[in-house]
Amino acid sequence: MTIHIHTAQMKHFKRFVFIFLLLSVQQALAQQHHTKTWQSILAHFQHPKQGYVLTAAHRGDWRNAPENSINAIDRAIKMGIDIVEIDVRKTKDNQLVLLHDKTIDRTTSGKGKVSDWTLDSLKTLKLRQGHGGTVDEKIPSLEEVMLFVKNKPVLLNLDKAWECLPETYQVLKKTGTIKQAFFKGNETLAQLRAKHGIIHYGPSFVPVILTRKPLQTRMPTGAG
Repeated sequence: MTIHIHTAQMKHFKRFVFIFLLLSVQQALAQQHHTKTWQSILAHFQHPKQGYVLTAAHRGDWRNAPENSINAIDRAIKMGIDIVEIDVRKTKDNQLVLLHDKTIDRTTSGKGKVSDWTLDSLKTLKLRQGHGGTVDEKIPSLEEVMLFVKNKPVLLNLDKAWECLPETYQVLKKTGTIKQAFFKGNETLAQLRAKHGIIHYGPSFVPVILTRKPLQTRMPTGAG
């Protein structure tokens, strides 16, 4: 017996299959996001497995929100990002805030060095979007950020925190997020432990490996 399927019926069938597959993928992603925790991300981070890739967002979702803002971090978490990299700087009154540059000119409505401003004065400024326009968002303190992400399915990569490591550790300890963040730096773990004592037995540490060896420019023999 031969079955004839009209073109219109085939289009409806293909559309049905596409919608079914799309809903299946969305359900799988939703289920994954629901079961994922910061603890499970940390386990994959500390014990990598072949075939499982962690995703990271540089300064959060900076395309749709000001970089290093709570909004950018929140958007990255909702996208299912595993690790959000943020930048830690110290203010004039020894408070820790999120800013990449040593100056506030590029990312805020103010001007000058971060170290010349107090936390309260920085809170009067507006953050800038990637295109340069300001929005009604404020520079977050590290404490505000850690309280925001606490127990959410994400880890924070604390960049530049090696410049204020003891103070950063105290914020993590105060907010109960020691295991939900990790440091990185140019020194070895042994050097950091010798310099800062017991504090570095809490958060994870990722050494930055610098190399001046030139990149390989020739194709390896036999490849092609």
